[in-house]
Amino acid sequence: MTIHIAVGYRYRSLLLVFFFTSSKLTKVGEDKKRRVDADFREGGQRNWVQLLSNSGIASILVLVLGAKSGLQEKCLDSDDSFLVTSLVGGVIGHYACSNGDTWPSELGVLSLD
Repeated sequence: MTIHIAVGYRYRSLLLVFFFTSSKLTKVGEDKKRRVDADFREGGQRNWVQLLSNSGIASILVLVLGAKSGLQEKCLDSDDSFLVTSLVGGVIGHYACSNGDTWPSELGVLSLD
């Protein structure tokens, strides 16, 4: 989180949106999840492997992005810098992929009986 904050508000916002939406979805249907999921953990507690999987690559990309952009806020504009544009897209893509894994696994288990 500190890395994301240091580099820019956009990256902090991406991380927070992922964290809060995933946390909320974890709490949806806890009673049913407890009945059908053998690995159910109260409150959806995550371990360090899951934390690293969901933010590790993005944190590395954000670090490189901060170094290459001089901690300047940059948009997706390949005319300015193809590398910076690729890094910004990589961070966005990473959290989109993490959401694509986390949200369905939190909601999909509710369809089981």
